[in-house]
Amino acid sequence: MKPRAIVLASMILMLSCSDSGTDLGGWYMPIPEISSLPVANELIIGHWEWLKSVGNSFDPLVVRTPESAGYTSHMVFHPNGTVDLYFNNQLVNSTTFAIKRQDGYPYLHIGTYQHDAFGVSRELLGWDDRPRDGIAELYLRQQ
Repeated sequence: MKPRAIVLASMILMLSCSDSGTDLGGWYMPIPEISSLPVANELIIGHWEWLKSVGNSFDPLVVRTPESAGYTSHMVFHPNGTVDLYFNNQLVNSTTFAIKRQDGYPYLHIGTYQHDAFGVSRELLGWDDRPRDGIAELYLRQQ
């Protein structure tokens, strides 16, 4: 089984085992599934605030939030295929994005970086790159 499939299966299992939102130690990532690329391309448009990150190169279970990290981050995805990246409400980068499928799995490309195990819904945007570089991130849609 491919690493992405293992990560997604374990996340679904962890999410289904949680009771009324229990965080299971703070480290699962409820990344939504993508039904189709056109739906994902439509859902991603908008303003997304960083909610939490799980893992890093040294500790796959460390959890960071804006409160614990001491900074905020958000992204604004535009219908023209560009995304603006903000750090502490300051624009730090504008680049392109694309949602693609490879080997049956969705990927989010932001600039030259590819995010694995990517998912988006009306409320959540997330990816799990832990098998590759140790970080999973979750964002919440802002109105």
